Amino acid sequence: MRKIFLLLLFLISASNFTFSQERKEIIQLKNGSIIKGEIVEVKPNQYLKIETDNGSSIVCDFDDIDLITIESNRKNRYYLEKGYRGFVYGELIFGCMFGGAFTTVHGGQINKHIFLGGGIGIRYTEDWYSDYLAFPIFTNFRYDFGERYITPFLDVRAGITLPLSGAFGFYGSTNFGCRIGRLSMDIGLELAPGLDEIELCNYNWTTDYYHYYTTISRYVAFNCVTKIGFEF
Repeated sequence: MRKIFLLLLFLISASNFTFSQERKEIIQLKNGSIIKGEIVEVKPNQYLKIETDNGSSIVCDFDDIDLITIESNRKNRYYLEKGYRGFVYGELIFGCMFGGAFTTVHGGQINKHIFLGGGIGIRYTEDWYSDYLAFPIFTNFRYDFGERYITPFLDVRAGITLPLSGAFGFYGSTNFGCRIGRLSMDIGLELAPGLDEIELCNYNWTTDYYHYYTTISRYVAFNCVTKIGFEF
């Protein structure tokens, strides 16, 4: 009966050969010895051949084997370990302004939930008055709520835009989204600097003359932004 049980364990192991690099068998002998490796050959009711991690091969008689277990070496690929983490994003902007952006973020995963980093990108938008081409530079905070294949997260940015054309000023956004493996999709609210044309009037009481003129002032644009990202 024991031999049949051992043989079934081996057949299960062989059926999962595709994942052999992510797991290993543990052979426990009746004398208390333990052998870790991959079962590469079996002769029912006679012996097993195990290839160990250091490349050597060991042959064990079935009668000497007490137990076979399987140890998985696979890590949860969606578990966020401490260390470097980077992203690239394509962004669609609409609201007071319309346009798009490409940004990249680099930083460190503090724990399995919190990421802190910084980013830079290029951003083109337009409103009724002007076109804007700028480089956003910002800090980035991200909180992942879980470790599953589909994981919700919060993403917050705060920084400035350095304009090639348009206005200099505060840039920031708050987005909610989902991470799907290494891909992410989110949507939220963005603040960005814009320019507005204002018409003013001066009245001269002595001449009863009205003088109309325009001036340019900065304003804060409230935009919706949706991002599609890839992390590496």
